[in-house]
Amino acid sequence: MKISHNWLSEFVDLNDIDANKTGEFLTLHTAELEEVLPQKPFFENVFAGKFIERREHKNSDKLSVGIFDCGDQGKKQILYGDVHAIEIGDILPIAINTTLKSGLKISESEIRGEKSEGMIADNTELGMKNEGLLRFKETDIGKPLTEICTEFADTLLDIDNKSLTHRPDLMGHRGFALEFSAIFNRNLTLPEPAVAVPTDKKALDIDVQTDKCQRFTAIKMGGITIQDSPLKTQVRLENLGVRAISNLVDVTNMIMLEFGQPMHVFDADKVEGKLIVRQAKNGEKLIALDGNEYKLSEEDMVIADEKKVLSIAGIMGGLESSVTDKTTNIIFECANFDPVSIRKSSQRLGLRSDSSMRFEKSLDPAQCKKTLFAAVEMTQTLCQNSSIESQLADYWPLPAERKTITLDPKRLRKYTGLSIDDNEIQSKLESINFEVKSSDGTFIVKVPSNRATKDIAIAEDLIEEVVRLHGFADIQSKIPKLPITPPHRNKLRENEWKMKDFIAARGFLEVYNYDFVDTDDSQFVGNHDHVTIANPLSSAYAQLRQTLVSNLIKDIDSELRLNNEVHLFEFGRTFKEVGKVLPEEVLHFALLSAKIGSHEDQSFFDLKTELQRLFKHVGLTNIQFKPVPDEKLKPYFHPSKTAEVYCNEELVGVVGILHPQFLMIKNSHIAFAECDMEKINQYLLNQNIKYQKISPYPSVYRDLSIVLNDKLPIADIEKIAKESSPYLQKIELFDEYRDTEKLGKDLKNLAFHLQFQSVDKTLEEEEIETHFQAIVDQLNKKLKAQLRLEFDKSKTS
Repeated sequence: MKISHNWLSEFVDLNDIDANKTGEFLTLHTAELEEVLPQKPFFENVFAGKFIERREHKNSDKLSVGIFDCGDQGKKQILYGDVHAIEIGDILPIAINTTLKSGLKISESEIRGEKSEGMIADNTELGMKNEGLLRFKETDIGKPLTEICTEFADTLLDIDNKSLTHRPDLMGHRGFALEFSAIFNRNLTLPEPAVAVPTDKKALDIDVQTDKCQRFTAIKMGGITIQDSPLKTQVRLENLGVRAISNLVDVTNMIMLEFGQPMHVFDADKVEGKLIVRQAKNGEKLIALDGNEYKLSEEDMVIADEKKVLSIAGIMGGLESSVTDKTTNIIFECANFDPVSIRKSSQRLGLRSDSSMRFEKSLDPAQCKKTLFAAVEMTQTLCQNSSIESQLADYWPLPAERKTITLDPKRLRKYTGLSIDDNEIQSKLESINFEVKSSDGTFIVKVPSNRATKDIAIAEDLIEEVVRLHGFADIQSKIPKLPITPPHRNKLRENEWKMKDFIAARGFLEVYNYDFVDTDDSQFVGNHDHVTIANPLSSAYAQLRQTLVSNLIKDIDSELRLNNEVHLFEFGRTFKEVGKVLPEEVLHFALLSAKIGSHEDQSFFDLKTELQRLFKHVGLTNIQFKPVPDEKLKPYFHPSKTAEVYCNEELVGVVGILHPQFLMIKNSHIAFAECDMEKINQYLLNQNIKYQKISPYPSVYRDLSIVLNDKLPIADIEKIAKESSPYLQKIELFDEYRDTEKLGKDLKNLAFHLQFQSVDKTLEEEEIETHFQAIVDQLNKKLKAQLRLEFDKSKTS
């Protein structure tokens, strides 16, 4: 958004303040400045030159040679075409050795044998949106444009629009003038429009049929003459990025840029019956001022008469009811519309205008009448024969009461750390039109209506106003004096970090996946109880996952095509439908190990070992692995190579091999493990850790080879062995053998390393043999296990 320094100076005396300083203070106190844009360099070498002589170009049918009197610059020979019709005696802008705002560079040149010492610069070449050609008076001959009109020497302040989002009061120059008055402590002059509305006229008939119109004012004027606006008005509008069109249209734009309040003008003779503000009917169409046709719906608000739509309310007027050269009677309307409705219509129609941009920010309904009268007053100045032909029509069903906020000065000083006395607090607030009264050591502050729509609501907002006007740059940087206390330990997070660090150190890579899965996941997990997303981005994100393995398999699929071995892990939430408003969320962790060409049977044991090492690292004891019952097998479980993981006899997870039907790559083998992190955390938080002295006595090792039923789990063997001897410190499986000819059907041979050690003494050979035999006896008694050396196949046949 661009602001004119000249225009601001008409309201606040800024003539002795450099525009760069103005912009600097604006950033420090109010809104962020993008850049300062001086206009003078673009126009100081463009002069008013009188067309005094013309002749044909000898070597071109499309070019003519003109002589222009440029005063002190002398007479200049200019080559020109027939884009604009010019006549002898016209006084036109002549650019000499300069670079124009449009980026066009002008210098002396020769075209087909004729010298050209400059160029006739039309409006587009001067950087304006209006495509015409400026003409000047006799007294202007030889003067640079910057002397003819001060707006050519203006300086613009380009404000970042994002910094104005919460400040609808800064949508016009009057709002910024108030800010500069407060910042520089200068007097503010904001003239109030003086309009005498005739009492013998009737008000226009208006009918507001939608609650999205919060205020609507309108007045009719006659005796209008459509012509160009004065040069100052045209240049001021063009500098600010608005095309100068005609005096009446320029009035509405000037008022919008001054007050920040959009308004519209209709040709009164094209309005049939009363003005109606309503929601559009589905299928209604309007050709807008931009020449495009828009198809409307019930979501769009329109201003209409009794037969047709006149404009899209708050966004753009219609071409059919617009002002033309033949217009003599007009209707000004100035209204306040619901910001949400305007924003939605603007987005749906793909039509964004200066008007909609302002309405989206919640404008003040109280300024509609003043803005309308300002437009009437300006029109009376531009059209000497104009007259007011109606009383003011004003629809305002719910005027808002002034918002009142209590502000404690002590609280302000405590929050800010600034020693601002009460007088300064009051003067700062009053400088931006807040009413302040003191009561029992506090301030009762009335918020002006233009700050109450979206900005000032609580005491903290008032504190911010005082501080920014005091100056953020004046606040010293100080380190606060606070007690240094360590943060509360988050043991759950520590457990997670400890596990992640260990797994990563073992060569696993952490991944983060979305919580979403596609509809095919129902076949993967074997049920249709997924939580379904009401508005999924696509079918690939239609449900919430029940297992982390689903998405990890997809990660493995892409990685395994480039690497022969991939190891991944993830910590994330799974979701379960429980018949309530929100699903049940459970934190899980999963490991996935994939190889190509490796032996499938070993993958399960490798990952099981990694899981056991992880549990040992975090201090989780009494871990057991048991076969998955048939009724609990899921489609992605391998039926004979998947085990449930138990901790203290409670199920906490599963480890196994992925079912071959879900393998996407030939000769690949994928092992997975997934555990309930919340159950594991319960054990870790509640465990009573006891430390014991490391035994100084040597360990003794024995190997145990037994034959037993093929279906018996190894966990049962380990448990019975540890219960049979207090000296058994460790039992580790190192071999597994099956042979129906040597062992018989449904039997297997398992070989273990046994480690014996005492914390009190060195174990004697006889003691070791006694404890070893006790283990063998218990395994035989409870599991019918036989020592391999004593095994007789004939007794099992």
